[in-house]
Amino acid sequence: MRSKQLKPWKFNLDLKQKGLILVSVPLIFELILLATLSILLYQSELETRRAEHARAVVWSLNSLGAAFYDSARALFAYRLTKSESFARQYRTRRQDAFEELRTLNRLAESDADEFAAAKRVTLTASTILSEMDQTSRALEGDAAVEQGLLDKRPEFEHLSAILSQEMAGLFRTERELASAKNLKALERTRNLVKLSILVGVALSILLAVALATFFNTGTTRRLSVLMDNTKRLAGRRQLNPALDGTDEIAQLDRVFREMAQQLEEAMRKLQATIENAQDVICTLDKNGRFTFSSAASSKVWGYEPEELAGMQWLELLSGDDRQAAEGQFTELVAGRERPVRELRMIRKDGTVVDIRWSAHWSDQEGTLFCVAHDVTQQKELERLKQQFMNMVTHDLRSPLTSLQLAMELLNDGLCGELPDAAQKKLMTMTRSVLWLIDLINDLLDIDKMEAGRMELSQDWQHLYQIFERAYNTVTDLAADNQVDLDFQSTELQIFGDGDRILQVLINLLGNAIKFSPAGSTVRVRVEAAADSIKVSVIDQGRGIPAKYKERIFERFQQVSVSDATVQGGTGLGLTICKAIVDAHGGTIGVESEEGKGTEIWFRLPLPERRLSKA
Repeated sequence: MRSKQLKPWKFNLDLKQKGLILVSVPLIFELILLATLSILLYQSELETRRAEHARAVVWSLNSLGAAFYDSARALFAYRLTKSESFARQYRTRRQDAFEELRTLNRLAESDADEFAAAKRVTLTASTILSEMDQTSRALEGDAAVEQGLLDKRPEFEHLSAILSQEMAGLFRTERELASAKNLKALERTRNLVKLSILVGVALSILLAVALATFFNTGTTRRLSVLMDNTKRLAGRRQLNPALDGTDEIAQLDRVFREMAQQLEEAMRKLQATIENAQDVICTLDKNGRFTFSSAASSKVWGYEPEELAGMQWLELLSGDDRQAAEGQFTELVAGRERPVRELRMIRKDGTVVDIRWSAHWSDQEGTLFCVAHDVTQQKELERLKQQFMNMVTHDLRSPLTSLQLAMELLNDGLCGELPDAAQKKLMTMTRSVLWLIDLINDLLDIDKMEAGRMELSQDWQHLYQIFERAYNTVTDLAADNQVDLDFQSTELQIFGDGDRILQVLINLLGNAIKFSPAGSTVRVRVEAAADSIKVSVIDQGRGIPAKYKERIFERFQQVSVSDATVQGGTGLGLTICKAIVDAHGGTIGVESEEGKGTEIWFRLPLPERRLSKA
């Protein structure tokens, strides 16, 4: 038969169990040691009490014997001399004898044998004392009685012999209890206590060392492996072999390894992202030299990453930007963050590109981390856009305005009465020209807002005045669409640019009127809060589908394709409304349900929480 190989037994304990062992084992040992010492001390105390008790009994017996001797001697002297002093001495010592008998009985009551011996001594002593009392009384009487008592002398001597024998027996017993042998036993007990303390302390030290070694082997060593793994992970070196077991440290090791794998995967993805990024990702040391650059540098600057290594980044800058860039670099290294800055860089082929830099300085690594984004094409597009807007302003809006004026003159009969067909064509052309002019104006407004050139003249405005101007503007449109207008009466004031707020309100009313059925009502409502005022435009139209609610404030958004052709509009009205409200620091939103109408609202803050009327 093939013998089975025995595997070494291992402790498979978690930290809680190990901690319990570290606490409970010394505690149990200390309890055992304490119990042992308590037993030994109890025995020592018991032996001490026995010895003290024996000495007390011996002392009592000695005192009793002395009292009997003194009382007999005083009685004998009284018989010879008839002196009253000897009679008093006899009575005093007789009383002392009775006291010692009571003391002896009290001392002996805790032990049955002693108590029995004490009773016998008491009985014999009491008989002797009774005889001595009779002798004392006889000495005070006639001679015949005295002679009769003297005839009892043999009986008295016999009782005295019995008493002496009983006292001697009890005396020997107590002397044995208080003997040197018992004192030696007591000394041995005390020495055993001392030895137990020394052995207990030594075993406690050995146990502490053993448990510390066990804990070091099972926990500290494993923790050192984890600490070493963290250093290996930071240095991107191979980790130590996995720890075995199921305790918390082993679980932590497994979690750490999973984290290391995920981190390695993230590093691979980050490396792939850096290598494929369109922007240049690079690092500079404190002297402004390249220590790393991504592959995008060859496309953006014409330099390979290897060429840039050790090169001063100022060498790539256009001469006009070098001085400003050097000062900015110094502030970054000093820990003062700077906003994103655009610099002109010279490519390897000598061409100049516009680069937007963002950077962060790390004191720990002594490195400046940078992202360089090529904005050359973006700036070119902005330049072309600006040219287009200038062209729209000067080359389109002016001719269209002149054309609109000419059409209005024709419509007013400047060239005579026009035929009906020509009149209809003229109206169609006029609407198209007005639509183009509105589109151009909206585009110009959007351009100003995006460029941050929108100027607001903010002050306290009376809402009822803004409502009145808005009503006068849209009343003809409402009449054409057979829609009623209902403005809430208010005396509140609002803080902002009155013309821009009016523009928002007219845009919202125009949309509400165009999408309301004939015979319905468009309502304007006001709601005052502690720090803001909310204005709502509510219609009874078809409503807005949920998928369009988040998009209606974007450019050129219409709920359906037919809205632009049937209802007209550029699709920029709500975008302009949102830009104006945002410029005031407010918010704009929509609440709608299909088939039940729409509420578009905007809320503007009050800088001084002022809600009072003018």
